[in-house]
Amino acid sequence: MDVCEMVGIIFEYLRSQKIVYDVDLVINLLKSDILKAFSLANSNLTLLNKHKLFIFSIPIIISDSAIPDSRHNEDIDEIVGPYRSPRTRKNKDVVYNEECFRDLVRTNEKWDEEKKKIKRELLHLKDEHNITDKGLDAIDKFIKKHQKFFSIHFVRKNRKEVNQKFPIVSVVDGSYVQFEYAIKTALFIAQRKNRNLHQLPQITFRLNMDGTLIGNKHIVAISVNCVEGGRDCQSPKNLVPVSLFEFPKESCELYRKILPKSFLDSLSSVTYVRLNKKDIPIKLKLGGDFMNAVYVFGLAGVQSNFPCIFCTQHKSKLGQPDTTSYFDIQKDARTLEEQKLCLKKGEQNNKGYK
Repeated sequence: MDVCEMVGIIFEYLRSQKIVYDVDLVINLLKSDILKAFSLANSNLTLLNKHKLFIFSIPIIISDSAIPDSRHNEDIDEIVGPYRSPRTRKNKDVVYNEECFRDLVRTNEKWDEEKKKIKRELLHLKDEHNITDKGLDAIDKFIKKHQKFFSIHFVRKNRKEVNQKFPIVSVVDGSYVQFEYAIKTALFIAQRKNRNLHQLPQITFRLNMDGTLIGNKHIVAISVNCVEGGRDCQSPKNLVPVSLFEFPKESCELYRKILPKSFLDSLSSVTYVRLNKKDIPIKLKLGGDFMNAVYVFGLAGVQSNFPCIFCTQHKSKLGQPDTTSYFDIQKDARTLEEQKLCLKKGEQNNKGYK
């Protein structure tokens, strides 16, 4: 049988099966396979005499013309069969149609709306309860690290147990610790920064007082630190909390009314500290912001004609150089005697006193 006869038989079979093919490509591939087979057998006689099985491949091109038009209208399930989910039980075929995909799209849209609603609710919750960004980030890291969170009941119970170890005194408008305990803690922190504190004839502590607005509440925080400990002791993380009080608004008169007498007595009760078996006297200085100084000094504030807390110069002359001083009386430095004299005469707003 020569090549032409073989090609004729192949073409006749392809036509009977209604398979579309490329004539030139089939002939060239057939010749190539025959030559390869002959080279393996070393001679064509050997191949023909031994009647070996000859296998070759034919590329088939499937086009739309090879498929009857009626098959385009058939359901896809009739062609490829129904789809069976691996998670379903046996003999339970799950057939997906176009309506199923519409349901999935609607479900995804509802879930997207629900996620947006949850995010908005989180923002409202954060603003309503004054949760800072750092606080929220810390909570998120805690949950990711431990894979759990605790209820407010557990937090309150645990906080109560921990606070029992500290001498915290609770009052109606706030709470505070005994000042002696706060002084010892501040001294402990300062010793880590300055090892020569025991050699000083006197140790100075600064009492810091500052107010802030949290939501609709005015909160006043009081802390203490050791001055001889250096700059690090004045950083926020090294300040020792003393008290926390809530006020309706910032006012010196309200401070006098709300601060409990027991707390004020606690501040004046500590006169020395014991360090290396040696009693060292302490000096307490008051620190705070500008508004706090205005309240403590009994001044009218920045809206008056004498806004400076160190001198009694009129506000129109404050910009002139070398005309004011915070210690020179000749340059109108404030003094306690001058304040007493002005208030005794009833001149409350004269030079900014009230």
